[in-house]
Amino acid sequence: MAAITYKFGVQSDVSPVDSASAEMTPRQAEAGGGLMGLGQGYSESDLGVDFADQLSVDIVNATHSGLEDMTWLRRAVEEALQGRGFRVEFEGREVKLVLLKPAPMIPAWNPPTSEELQRFSVLSWTSKMGTPSFSLPAGAPVMGGSCPGAAAGQTIVPVETLQRNAREVRSILGAPVRLVQAICQHCYAEGGQYSTALVQYAQVLRYAWTKEAVRDGSFSQIMDWAIKHADFALKDTVRKLEDGTTVPVRGERDGKKYFRLHDSGDFWSPEYIAAWKVVANLNPDVTFWAPSRVWANAKLREAVNLYNSMPPPGRATNNLVIRPSAYHVNEAPPKNLGPGWAAGSTSFKDTLKPSQAPRLNLQAPYQWDCQAYTTDSDKVTCRDAMPPGGMSDADRGCRACWKYGQQDERGNTPGLTVNYTLH
Repeated sequence: MAAITYKFGVQSDVSPVDSASAEMTPRQAEAGGGLMGLGQGYSESDLGVDFADQLSVDIVNATHSGLEDMTWLRRAVEEALQGRGFRVEFEGREVKLVLLKPAPMIPAWNPPTSEELQRFSVLSWTSKMGTPSFSLPAGAPVMGGSCPGAAAGQTIVPVETLQRNAREVRSILGAPVRLVQAICQHCYAEGGQYSTALVQYAQVLRYAWTKEAVRDGSFSQIMDWAIKHADFALKDTVRKLEDGTTVPVRGERDGKKYFRLHDSGDFWSPEYIAAWKVVANLNPDVTFWAPSRVWANAKLREAVNLYNSMPPPGRATNNLVIRPSAYHVNEAPPKNLGPGWAAGSTSFKDTLKPSQAPRLNLQAPYQWDCQAYTTDSDKVTCRDAMPPGGMSDADRGCRACWKYGQQDERGNTPGLTVNYTLH
């Protein structure tokens, strides 16, 4: 494949955040202010923040700080990559994105932990889920992220954009966006390992390639090759980690292939959704699971229905399982979005769960409570978790997120809404 010039421009922009910080309401100022990026426009009820409640103010301020840190890091990475060409290489069983000239060891405040800033894998491996995966930058587009649905739920978004997108979310939920509870405001993929320069170099470059490959029509072909050659670890094996250590990986209990789509990021355009549907149809032996919040965007919500309403030939159910994610913690996901959508996912605190039983009825906000974190501390993985209907250790190995999107464990419709306990 010919070298592609990396010239997408700087995607993130923190200047609207800085300018909006001076536009606090009197009540915000009295409460200590600082809800940067919010500015004026929302009432307290629309925001879901009682400004007399200093704890809520502190929570939103703290999470905003993390979003701003990620925006600056991503901006530095984007600028470091400007003008560099890159090419796609097929290396053994992997697809690599290779910079024609290594990236510099910047930024100084968050330097990469490796000097090898030239070759980046298209696919990654999610250790908790024990699957190959594909990862893009998380967050709203204004911060260089690939998540259009986050544009109503992150304080980093300029005020007018935040308000416009919040109205769309409200039209679906029948209730206002509450930023203090918005899952995007507390996004796990904006912190931890994701907030290191090494990960951001990989994600930013991968995003640039993805957009170019979707535009020129090569994405589905290259991704199809990557998935057909990926190591799904169907049998007991060991896996080498980035630090050089190895860990045992138990084989897939049912011998089938599962792929985690977007452990970070989301579907950023209708064309991108269509490209993944082509990949799924080319790989009917693989089940793809993607949690998504693009239901918050009317154009993308309908694109999922347009492109993902039918299973591939030879399968009774869809192998591209797109689950609508709840917008707030402790809240059920939207339902009845159309034929392209599977059952949704939630994130409840332990103390607010409707029941401690993992399997609940259809009237509950979710039907299956993920059991991965109830396994031994050194086996926090879906491959060792108890599945719906499991009774003993011999039944362990849960793939509910993939298998029970359209149908439950008994083959009945609808599928199981899955809860991931807030932790």
